[in-house]
Amino acid sequence: MEALRAKLKSRDGASLLLALLFLLVCMMVAASVLMAAVSNAGRARSGREEHQKYLALSSALQLVCGELDGASYCGRYGYEIDPQYEEVGLDPDGNPIKEFKYNIHTYTQREGSFTFSGDGLEKEILPLVNDLDRIFADQFKLEDGTEVPGDLYYYTKREDTAMQLVSPFTLALTPDVGQTAHPERTGLGEEVTVTVELEKTSGILRVTAALGSKGADGYVYTMEAELEPNPAPKTALKLDTTAGADRETGKITWTLVSVTKGAGG
Repeated sequence: MEALRAKLKSRDGASLLLALLFLLVCMMVAASVLMAAVSNAGRARSGREEHQKYLALSSALQLVCGELDGASYCGRYGYEIDPQYEEVGLDPDGNPIKEFKYNIHTYTQREGSFTFSGDGLEKEILPLVNDLDRIFADQFKLEDGTEVPGDLYYYTKREDTAMQLVSPFTLALTPDVGQTAHPERTGLGEEVTVTVELEKTSGILRVTAALGSKGADGYVYTMEAELEPNPAPKTALKLDTTAGADRETGKITWTLVSVTKGAGG
């Protein structure tokens, strides 16, 4: 005991060194606890931001897909048949005798009928009718083997300026996910760029929602959805041989089949 008291009263600096060492250990422990707390708070904040971005993407995707799921399209056209006759002589009363020669068939494409469940994006999505009319125009002819030999057939496709400018069948939207028309989406705070692409061959609609700046690697967050047509355009969009000023093809509808997180998300 006397030796301990002597060491505590010693003036050679050993006691001061022990005190400083103890203080250093306490500071290291405190720093570790503080860093762990800051890290946990950062992860929590990052998790909330990730969840908010997910809500923004899924909300925008749901908004657009809700318009397209169940949407329907019919190609429209007019069909006229004009029989041609040739005068081959006169009857006993002097009236001309006409003999049938052939028919002239004229098919004229008109703007198609595109309907969907309205939810505030009618003007933005309606231009898809031009894409669909372009698909119809690419196969605007009777099926092989159905034309009558000797008759003349004329197929007039829709050539509106609007239809000429739709390639490559992509429609870009920027819905406000906090719009007052949808209170359940308020507070998300970010706009999402939504692209609707119509695959020309299959008629599949692909919807991509993107969030963040588009750099060399694309958008930071993306989410994708796919809607399949039923039936396929080649099956539904066919001409028939029933004359009429306003004719319609079979109907195509779309069904949402998948939603996936994109590669950039």
